[in-house]
Amino acid sequence: MERSVVATLLERLDLDPPPNVRAHAPGGWGPKPGFGRDAAALAGALLHYGLAAGQRVAVLGPAGTEWLQAGLAALLAGGTLVPLEGSLSDEIIRKALETTEAVQALAVDERQLARLLAMRPDLPRLELVILLTAAPSERKPAALTAESAASVGREHLSRHPDCLKVGISAASRGDACVFINSEGRASTVSASSLTRASSRIVDAIEARPGRSLLSTLRLARYEGLALAIGSLARGVTLYVGNPDDLADTDLSRNPVDAVVLSERSLTQLFQAWNKDLETRSALKRAVARWALRQGRSRQASPWKRRLADRLVLKKLRRRLGGRVTRLDVITPIRRDLSPDVKAFFESVGLPVRTHRLDGESPLAR
Repeated sequence: MERSVVATLLERLDLDPPPNVRAHAPGGWGPKPGFGRDAAALAGALLHYGLAAGQRVAVLGPAGTEWLQAGLAALLAGGTLVPLEGSLSDEIIRKALETTEAVQALAVDERQLARLLAMRPDLPRLELVILLTAAPSERKPAALTAESAASVGREHLSRHPDCLKVGISAASRGDACVFINSEGRASTVSASSLTRASSRIVDAIEARPGRSLLSTLRLARYEGLALAIGSLARGVTLYVGNPDDLADTDLSRNPVDAVVLSERSLTQLFQAWNKDLETRSALKRAVARWALRQGRSRQASPWKRRLADRLVLKKLRRRLGGRVTRLDVITPIRRDLSPDVKAFFESVGLPVRTHRLDGESPLAR
């Protein structure tokens, strides 16, 4: 029987080093201390408030590190995760909560909390709402803050030290997630399917213990979630970003070993780097275009390639920290990348590799 990736992640919570997550902040990428421990505590709170194996837990909001922590908590507690992106309309969110019969929900910020509380009178099955990013003094009616919930969860774990293992064991044979698309259509993913996808992705990008990777995949989507939990279970340091973070920041102070993107993120990075080159002086623009031609030319002499690399191409690669040797694109459907985009990054010295999950992803159906 295939081992659940969530069960593997649970074991890592007690290891040294524990799961390592970094989030984008002004001036760089900061660590999230206690990420795994707090996810476990939040899972303990869900169990304390009555979550049974396989029951649905919704997580609503912008998918950053807090969202990931809440999603992992739902899985660690043995629940079925219902990822809901904050960009979804109220109508679709309400429909998703009704059709999935979610019994608990976690809101990333106060705006998402207000949306949930407004819907709650029409959702009799929704028993608990937790706010993830508010200080204790900002506790809202009918909702717990993450800090107070984690306190309850830690106490529950101390009284029932094996409760997470029991929950995961029961849920690993059933559904892991119910994904909702922009039309409100639900796609159910089993725990074994999520485990297979996680293994396929981390193997494809050669994720190994001790390495670090930056992912701009949307965490509330199948590919992004599979990559995140698979990487953390394997002991990889995960940088959680979005396309703007990748295009606008310099990773030279926080070098990563790999960058994983969606097709859209790759295109945005291509546009941002091209725009930057085109805003330079006429001389520098000419040098940049010459360097890119040398990078893509098979007939260019070695000395021209070295000069092009020194003047332009190496500086572009250094924006990603200097360790990245290629860009990995995860896509749920069979679709060719733009030749211009592929040629540009090939010229820079960052060839693009595409990994498809055609048969696995519910988004491909």
